[in-house]
Amino acid sequence: TRISELQRFGLGRVRALDHWNRPEPLRRLVAPAIDLVARMLLDLRIVHSERLPRTGGVLIVANHVSFLDPPALYVVGHRLGRRVRFVALSDLLNVPGLGWLLRRGRTITVTRGAGASGLVEQGSAAIEAGQAVLIYPEGTIPAPGLVTTGRPGAGLLALRAGAPVVPVASSGLERWRQKVRLRRPVAVVIGEPVDLSQWAGREDRRAAVEVSAALLEAV
Repeated sequence: TRISELQRFGLGRVRALDHWNRPEPLRRLVAPAIDLVARMLLDLRIVHSERLPRTGGVLIVANHVSFLDPPALYVVGHRLGRRVRFVALSDLLNVPGLGWLLRRGRTITVTRGAGASGLVEQGSAAIEAGQAVLIYPEGTIPAPGLVTTGRPGAGLLALRAGAPVVPVASSGLERWRQKVRLRRPVAVVIGEPVDLSQWAGREDRRAAVEVSAALLEAV
């Protein structure tokens, strides 16, 4: 019946809110440890930190330059008082050690070939619970000089989120830089929220593709 459906929806919503907001004792150890390592290895500069909302749900869209940028952006979130929830491929959950950390960090997972419904459902629930969710619209690390398009899932999540969508660009962590050096200069620039008003009320594929392109352009 309609009443039972609404009751199940309400119970599911309460469980989702509880999942995203329950205490994370491990984070008290992990976040400062990652930050300490970052201070030794990187000269990390955050530009326009005031543009990232300190409370409430927010979707962060970023460029993916290497496997080092997720921990760097995790540190940025930590320094600005936000717990960043990353969107990542479910394959990474099978990597020893890393998978354990991703689960404890309540990573939002995407399964190859499974479509965007799971991503949008998980991401929307997290944002509704007041979380900062970070997604890479490209969905991969592009090769040097290769221009990629945004994945529709990122655009659909942005349309569904009902929250500020903030672009973030990082520079200095590119994977093709072969020279290893301590205190490598890294800049993370936070942009103004992306205006998605022209797609208001739409969630069709064309709108999702157009919004993904707009997100990458903002980044």
